[in-house]
Amino acid sequence: MRTNILGIDVGKRNLFFSDVTGNLKGETANDGRGFRKIKRIIHENNIELVVLEATGGYEQSVLIALTKEQIPVAVVDPTRVRNHARAAGTFAKTDVIDARIIAHFGLCHQPRVFELVYCPRVFGHRIRLKL
Repeated sequence: MRTNILGIDVGKRNLFFSDVTGNLKGETANDGRGFRKIKRIIHENNIELVVLEATGGYEQSVLIALTKEQIPVAVVDPTRVRNHARAAGTFAKTDVIDARIIAHFGLCHQPRVFELVYCPRVFGHRIRLKL
């Protein structure tokens, strides 16, 4: 069971991140520079799983960047995360709070990890469930 989890609330321009405790939290750009910062944070803090909400495609770039580095990443349904937050009695809504809730959801539900598969003759990068 993975216990050191980082939740990332993905926006068009920014990534908001938090661990389950809320001690590790912050914001970075949703671009190459921000991805490098997230990777450094993951390695420095021995993060075992990164959990992202599916956000209409904005999560794809960070998902690919992290999976290329062999970092375990799960993408979860935002409705399930919101229901989890309601069940836990969390009704406040900020990006950092959302990131913490996403991390907590990952801790409780241990979502499946995605892996990146490269098929140059077909579609380029594809993402699939690791079984």
